[in-house]
Amino acid sequence: EVLNDFADTVAGIYGYIYEYTKLDGFIDTAQEGNNNEIDNLNEAIDSLTRRVDKLKESMQMQFTRLETTIAKLQSQQQSLSSALASLG
Repeated sequence: EVLNDFADTVAGIYGYIYEYTKLDGFIDTAQEGNNNEIDNLNEAIDSLTRRVDKLKESMQMQFTRLETTIAKLQSQQQSLSSALASLG
């Protein structure tokens, strides 16, 4: 009887281990799920990186236009100040 109990226990443990280690077992399934999650996260990171790069480029262009506008306004201010000074 002890030998039968031992054999049943070993068989149960083997079956339990087999469920984890067999092809497409628990470990393979978990690893595949983790790999899919990593792929999804990498795709999300790439997408966000592209969006940030586009936004950065857009903001840099806008900043350049603003600097140009400020320079033109300062030039106009100087011209107007000179014109007003010559009147007075």
